[in-house]
Amino acid sequence: MKKLPAFLLGALLSTTMACEQKTGESSSSTDSSAVVESQAAKKVKAVPQLICEEIRSTDDPIPRSVVYLVIGAEKVFVDSVSVCGSIDAVDYDEKKIPKSAKAAVGGWWAGAGDYYYLVEEGDEAVVMYGWDQEESEPKDTYQYKEKKRVSLLQ
Repeated sequence: MKKLPAFLLGALLSTTMACEQKTGESSSSTDSSAVVESQAAKKVKAVPQLICEEIRSTDDPIPRSVVYLVIGAEKVFVDSVSVCGSIDAVDYDEKKIPKSAKAAVGGWWAGAGDYYYLVEEGDEAVVMYGWDQEESEPKDTYQYKEKKRVSLLQ
């Protein structure tokens, strides 16, 4: 009878040791999958663009364009305007656009203009909007305000 309890004790010990080994394997497997998930969760900072798309040309009595913020494959609607085109960096001062702007677009139609510029703030793209109008006081023009803010991390 004394051999039976020893046999049971041996079986119990080997079962316990086998469970600990499997738990250890499972734990390291979980750790390595967490590392893979962590690496997959790392996001890449995309390069933003500010673009215009013409919907109705200036030949139409009421032209229409759309301003988009493009980040990677994503195209984010910013605003709808009469006319729109790229603004060269040499013209930034005239339109009170900071030299730090990554891009600027806008246009003038029928006595008024809408202007947008793009800056990066940390991991975000920020589109600023300002306007001008015939006979406006210089102090009242181009008072840029934030129009759109989007993460650059993809």
